[in-house]
Formats: sequence, structure tokens, C-alpha cells
Amino acid sequence: MIRSRILTPSEACARAAALCDKCEQCSPDIIKKLTQWGVSSAEVSRILKKLIDSRYLDDNRFARAYAHDKLIFSGWGRYKIIQHLRAKRLERECVEQAFDGIEDSEYLSVAVKVVKEKARGLAGGLGIYENRLKTLRFAAQRGFEPSVITRIINRLVREQTETEAAD
Repeated sequence: MIRSRILTPSEACARAAALCDKCEQCSPDIIKKLTQWGVSSAEVSRILKKLIDSRYLDDNRFARAYAHDKLIFSGWGRYKIIQHLRAKRLERECVEQAFDGIEDSEYLSVAVKVVKEKARGLAGGLGIYENRLKTLRFAAQRGFEPSVITRIINRLVREQTETEAAD
């Protein structure tokens, strides 16, 4: 990898602020960028403090935005989102507060959507035991809790049986 010239602290701060201005960033990612740009560790902490004080950088805000976006746009569940937030090395409090802005009804509607999408692609629907297992595994890989998935699958199976009985 070709290394570009080392940035001055003011240039690095301006570049980091511009990066934070474009989209939410977390402090571990900014620290990594600053060190890649050749900024000394003493300057990294000063730049980080400056970004936090000027509200360009907020790990709690990042965690909430990340959780919301991954739930809505990617269809990820709580477990997978938490795992990825921990991989970013965010503090435990930030990870725990990531779901504060997400309503339970919103979370459940995304889980139902994920389960229905998987069930639609299976021949025989959820009436077949193997298909229920495949759906359960699929939704679990997406990070949804087994108890939530099981409730949704049972409800959908009940609705399917009632519909078939009415016909």
C-alpha cells in the first residue's frame, strides 16, 4: 500500500470532522483513521476530544443510528447488531443503549417481514416441520432471538391453518 504524506494535526482534524459530517462515525474508527494518517497518539487524543466537544463525534448517537439502520435497511436482529457494535470496540453502555430509540412493535414488524420472506421461498410453506427449522435458522442467523422467531412462526402457522380450514 502506498502511503501518502503524513497529515498535520489541523489537517487531520479537519479531515476527521468532514468524515463525521458525512455520516455517523464512532471513536474507535476515527482513532484508526487518524493513526493511519500518521497522527501521533498525543494528537489523536486531542483531536478526538475536540471532535467530541464540537459534537461531530458521539458514540451513543452512532450506536443508535447503526442499530436503527441495520434493523430497518438490512433486516438484522438484536443479537447480530450487538455483535457488530462490540466488534467496533464501543463501550458497553453505548451498545446497551443502542436499542433505546427502537420501538418493540417496529422490531417485531421487521422480524415478521424476515420470517415471511424466507417462508415465501419454501415449497409447502411453514406447514412442513423442516421448513419451520430452516426459517428458524435463517432468522437466527440474521440475529433475531429464538423466542421471537418461534412466536412469529407459530402465529403464521396458525393463520395458515385457519385460512386453509376456512377454504
